[in-house]
Amino acid sequence: MLGLSFGLLRIKEEPFNLRACLENVTEMMSTTMMKEAVKLHCLLPRNLPEQVMGDAERFRQIVSNLLSNAIKFTHHGEITLAATCKSESLESVTVRVEIRDTGIGIEKGRQKAVFESFTQAEGSFSRRHDGAGLGLTLAKQIVELMGGQIHLKSKLGEGTTVSIEIAFAKPPERVIAKMDAPDETNVALGLKVLVAEDNPVNSIVLVGRLEKWACECIAVENGIDALKALSTDQIDLVLMDVSMPEMDGIEATKQLRRLEAGTGSHTPVIAVTAHAMDGDREKCLSAGMDDYIPKPINFTDLLRVLQDWKVRSNDSIATDQALNP
Repeated sequence: MLGLSFGLLRIKEEPFNLRACLENVTEMMSTTMMKEAVKLHCLLPRNLPEQVMGDAERFRQIVSNLLSNAIKFTHHGEITLAATCKSESLESVTVRVEIRDTGIGIEKGRQKAVFESFTQAEGSFSRRHDGAGLGLTLAKQIVELMGGQIHLKSKLGEGTTVSIEIAFAKPPERVIAKMDAPDETNVALGLKVLVAEDNPVNSIVLVGRLEKWACECIAVENGIDALKALSTDQIDLVLMDVSMPEMDGIEATKQLRRLEAGTGSHTPVIAVTAHAMDGDREKCLSAGMDDYIPKPINFTDLLRVLQDWKVRSNDSIATDQALNP
């Protein structure tokens, strides 16, 4: 596997399924869009390549962030994700992805600034508008590190179009990338999951997917409420956002482990974070978290993690019963 570095960012070069990646991100948002007066469209042409070489996680983060921004600033109308194959050779394919919305738009004098700071339209992002993962500044840096370009067109009161163009190498014929969408056939986890996530879009999407997997969910918006829920409910597993107001996921996990000390109990805590930088996994684990899932969540990885922890929990119960008949 090859890779490029940019500060703390590292761009991987490995096979992934481009079509499935885009479908996965769109599906993540679709549950929320059904509850809003906004239609979400995903247009993927037949000639769009499936297998390419690149960094699926970073690409997913960029597209998810652009869609999240469109959702936040579009109160009626529609949002469209459209991909096109701009050019293709034996070795590579250049793909263009556009996210078009009918939202509030950005005045012409401020359009360049959105890539230079974490501001858009009515000022700096508040916590209410934050949580999408990457800011546009970082998105631009990653796209350019991938050898691509990002552009923005907008008209105040009419909407915004953000486009990215990236040339992906084609994988060797012997390499077959795994599909990004999970096999959900007969999935019934039966877990009681605490979802600690302050972003309502992420929370709704995540709870919706967990309920499809026969999980019972409790959703909270900060670490304080997470600790309250853990003290009153029998929770099998926690999906803990790292960045939350009032009390973040790191501090909430530290307090949970102090409360559990000497009791023999241990509730698995899975870190969920958009800060997918080198060293973040170690920081989460050192705080007492048990595993790590980057945002935007890949449902294949999430399902694999949940199934793994369910097996571990069942093994622990069986061992306890054997030792204490």
